[in-house]
Amino acid sequence: MFERRRIQAAAKTGHALMTSIDPRYVRGGGLIKDVYKDIDRWKRAACRLTIPTLLIAGDIGVVRTAEVEQFRVYVPHGEIEHLQTGHLVARDDPQGVAAILDRFLNRYWRQ
Repeated sequence: MFERRRIQAAAKTGHALMTSIDPRYVRGGGLIKDVYKDIDRWKRAACRLTIPTLLIAGDIGVVRTAEVEQFRVYVPHGEIEHLQTGHLVARDDPQGVAAILDRFLNRYWRQ
């Protein structure tokens, strides 16, 4: 609940981080309401992952270090790569994301 209100407040005040987010996702609460409705479902889903798993984190983004470290707890076999971007890593550094994905996919699913 708090996170949803925080995101919606940031959108209302025109916070710079919100400029690239489609307002339809904030207005009416659709995606945000769904994401925060049962936050523990993300933890439950992560704990069940058994396949190779990759998290690409933007070091300048809204996701804090503690949240990235939770990934290590819930997905101990997972890999974390960092880019010097904001939260939207694919938008901010598409070439960096492509290079990381290329290495990851070739390591586990080389054809």
